[in-house]
Amino acid sequence: MNTHTSAENQIKEFGILRVYNQQFFNDLNSKYGIDLENLVYYRGETHYFVMTAMIKRYDTRSHQHRATARHTHNRTHEVDLRSHRTACSTRRC
Repeated sequence: MNTHTSAENQIKEFGILRVYNQQFFNDLNSKYGIDLENLVYYRGETHYFVMTAMIKRYDTRSHQHRATARHTHNRTHEVDLRSHRTACSTRRC
């Protein structure tokens, strides 16, 4: 929630694109394993951070988890949910 304090009002909104700031995104990926295309901050009634994950990484991890669930012989709805939760918790997007 944006309470409009002086500290909050001093933060400038920004947008960073990989195409223009490759070193920043390469450092982010090598230090934290976060592979993004862009990063945007803006504020309204609340503070918003919008990030777009690189498609290759997202697809690779998602397909690995789907393949694991498909090859499980005792496949139930609960197993699928667990697999998706694991996939979501391991993503750093």
